[in-house]
Amino acid sequence: QHRNPPNNSQHRNPPNRTFKSTGFAHETDVHERFPNITASNTISNSSKITDGNTISNSSSVLTRSEDVHFIVIGHGKAISGQSPGGYVVLDEITVQLRQHGHSVRHVHAGTVKIHGKSASCGIKKEMTKVAVIYPEGMAWTCDHAIINIRWILAPMGANFPKQTTSSWGPHDMVFNYNTFSLGSAIPVPYSNLLVILRDPCEGDGYNIMQYPVLPRSGTIYTMRKGKKFHGTHLKVLHNPGDTNFEDAVHEAIIKAFRTHLYFVSYDPYTYLTYIAAMLGCVSIVHPMHNMTKESYLKTTLYGGYMEYSNISTIQGMAYGWKDVGFARASMMNTRNEHIKVKEWGNNITLERMVRDAKLYAAGARSGFEGAKLVRDFYPDQWWKLKVP
Repeated sequence: QHRNPPNNSQHRNPPNRTFKSTGFAHETDVHERFPNITASNTISNSSKITDGNTISNSSSVLTRSEDVHFIVIGHGKAISGQSPGGYVVLDEITVQLRQHGHSVRHVHAGTVKIHGKSASCGIKKEMTKVAVIYPEGMAWTCDHAIINIRWILAPMGANFPKQTTSSWGPHDMVFNYNTFSLGSAIPVPYSNLLVILRDPCEGDGYNIMQYPVLPRSGTIYTMRKGKKFHGTHLKVLHNPGDTNFEDAVHEAIIKAFRTHLYFVSYDPYTYLTYIAAMLGCVSIVHPMHNMTKESYLKTTLYGGYMEYSNISTIQGMAYGWKDVGFARASMMNTRNEHIKVKEWGNNITLERMVRDAKLYAAGARSGFEGAKLVRDFYPDQWWKLKVP
């Protein structure tokens, strides 16, 4: 079923090759080619998207709503690189809503009293003014909430059964983290995306410029959810003896990316792909069957940003070994580009969701900027539909 692992000499630089003191796995000095990339490239709330896509927080933030308050159902304080990605973004959307001037509180799922398909999340008088944001794995609904928002962080059927949606109200609002869908009744439009990123940020540990240079050699790889996404089309892209790090902790991940030449990811949707690039390790993603690089990228969290920015690719990622030259030449741009992606998500997609929530609270059930309802994506028995 699998092709033979690639010959090292065909695709890779010799493992003992030395490089200039950039920390990146290529030969051009970072300050010579990219003088604007420095160790101080961090994010502040007042930063803007440049290159013609300027977004100022002062122009995009809504006035604090006295009618709609938010509850985010999550798992408490999440730590980047240590907590699961879903935990991190649920924590971060709470932070971003608060920073954008909206009333919000984070409720740990483990503290909620669940009774059947309902749950007690607060007193009735308060809940009638509340929009509750749930990750896709929650089959229950908070009693008396005026709005229930189902945030699909991974496609239904990837981490949780598709049948979970049968417990949701048909008029619950739905937003997606990316456009990839495992058979929803309608495709996910870019306008429906709600994309929140914590990283890159100051102190994340993913800025190669903050570290002394270490020698690099060899390849590391991770399977994660690769078998689920590729099935029988999975091919072996690493060599025997390459290092696997499925369960590495944060510090070990950073060290691995600083000391290896290449990183192969079989999981097409892991953020590790871009952490590797930010830390100077050439990042290779296993291609999706019958999908070009551009069409694949448009199924990821970057699809909406690509459409918004009118670009056709994302910096620092190789789509298979044949694309390594692009990844090597562009990975120094990865951190800055992800700053722009983060600002697009936190300013554009978040505020769009808030406006739609206000419209819903006023009685609307259609005519939203981006929101869809459960009945749109997940009608009764939707998992039995034959969607092209």
